[in-house]
Amino acid sequence: MHGYNSAMKFLMMPAALLLLPCLALRADSPARLTVAPPDTAHYDFGTRTCGDPSPLTHTFRLRNGGAGPVTLLRVPTSCHCTEAMPEGGKSLPLTLAPGATLPLVVTVNPARFGPGPVSKTVWVYMRDGSTPALTLEVTGTLKAVKAP
Repeated sequence: MHGYNSAMKFLMMPAALLLLPCLALRADSPARLTVAPPDTAHYDFGTRTCGDPSPLTHTFRLRNGGAGPVTLLRVPTSCHCTEAMPEGGKSLPLTLAPGATLPLVVTVNPARFGPGPVSKTVWVYMRDGSTPALTLEVTGTLKAVKAP
């Protein structure tokens, strides 16, 4: 019995060594979507005046940090006052190669809000994902207009 275990170990070791590169490749292969530095997934537009008709815009640079391609399917927002679109009018679905970046322009229309804090969310969905791969947030404060 002792000789059988030694023989099995001897035979299994080369097989395990052959599989190691495959396992390592498999661990790195899933695509990973991040926000490219120096950006973060949160942008604070600071304090603005209520009723200002100019939109609040910020561009998040999304980056494929994985070893495989990423296909972005959709980018819904938390309300109709917020829009998220790839820069340059590119339409979704859109595929990013490993290491590639995509500017995603997020625009908030503050004209409808009263004074106080504002927080809007954008969810980025990838192919085969029922949960968002990335969540972006735009926040700030609107102050009341002073009477003349």
